[in-house]
Amino acid sequence: MPGMRSPLKTTIVLLLIFGIGMWAVGGKIRYAINPIARHILLKQYLRTVTQDNGIDAEKFWEFRDFYSATTSIFEPEAIAQEKPFLIFKTPYITSYDYLSKDKEVAAMRDDLAFDKLIFQSPNTLIYQTKNSLIITFTLPQKEMMKANGFFKYYDTDLSDYADWHWFNHTTISL
Repeated sequence: MPGMRSPLKTTIVLLLIFGIGMWAVGGKIRYAINPIARHILLKQYLRTVTQDNGIDAEKFWEFRDFYSATTSIFEPEAIAQEKPFLIFKTPYITSYDYLSKDKEVAAMRDDLAFDKLIFQSPNTLIYQTKNSLIITFTLPQKEMMKANGFFKYYDTDLSDYADWHWFNHTTISL
């Protein structure tokens, strides 16, 4: 019959529209559905940390957000209790942000059991265990403020913690 579309043409057109849409949206969706893309992103990030000789706050925030996008839990009252004030949890990544009096993490190395040390500096430790990659670092609060938009939107007074550092512990499931 004239005017009838073949199922094959309709399927091709729909797949083409879907493909263009995925390409246009790209970004986070690519990493959410493609484990190979996540693996490549992780390897690129680790290479960047090594080249930069440490963690850059904004690059870390972007990596964490793209690797496994999620909503986060922000609890400013936890700061005074020295508990995580920001928690990211997904099937692929768990990340806790604290404020800490300690500014170095390298001393923690002796207390850890790991299969492979990937990167170490006085304020950064990245290592691999059998099933996980662990990123632990401290940075000055001003670096946290650059990357962490929560403090721009909440009335959180950090003046009592001026000499404390941003401490992050992130576990990535391999």
